[in-house]
Amino acid sequence: MARVVTFEGVEGAGKTTYAHWAAYELFSQGHEAFLSQEPFGAVGGFIRTHLLAGSPHCIPPLSQLFLFEASRVEHVRFLRSRRADEADFVVLDRFVDSTLAYQGYALGLDIGLIESLNRMSSAEFWPCKTFLLDLDPKSAAERVRLRSGGNAWDTGQDAFFKAVREGFLRIAENNPERVTVINALESQEVIRERVRRELQSYVRP
Repeated sequence: MARVVTFEGVEGAGKTTYAHWAAYELFSQGHEAFLSQEPFGAVGGFIRTHLLAGSPHCIPPLSQLFLFEASRVEHVRFLRSRRADEADFVVLDRFVDSTLAYQGYALGLDIGLIESLNRMSSAEFWPCKTFLLDLDPKSAAERVRLRSGGNAWDTGQDAFFKAVREGFLRIAENNPERVTVINALESQEVIRERVRRELQSYVRP
């Protein structure tokens, strides 16, 4: 079974950059690494068009939750179809912790419900290692304002960014064996070395 590695954090923290780098690094070391991201598939396309690019707060949090979970079911089906579970690593840019941080801690849905749905939708692809790129709301807002292709949550209020960040940190506190918190303001060299060192313990001899 593949070891699932996820990259999480608020918008602008660098998840996509380091997820791609980690997959390439693993591949360059001779490991089979499968890279993917969420939201995924047809449901993910609906999320991007009508939620992320639209007005997320116009869609009730419970509806948001079911959309993301449905997208994950589709994602897992895709991973199985590509036999990603037979790879050495599956590297994911966002996964179950984003749903818990955004729809749970930030939007107030029941944490137990989300955790149960996350377990059901992710099936055998539960992460064994998560890198949480931690970034304060002010820095996050500055970064997303400077980039193109942002979404509706990117331009949210600092209070929302703060709630999401606190949610991620709560997840890390509750899962210290799985989640490694990394200061996203560190240099790329420092972050890459931290990720590389942590991944070594998951490499089979």
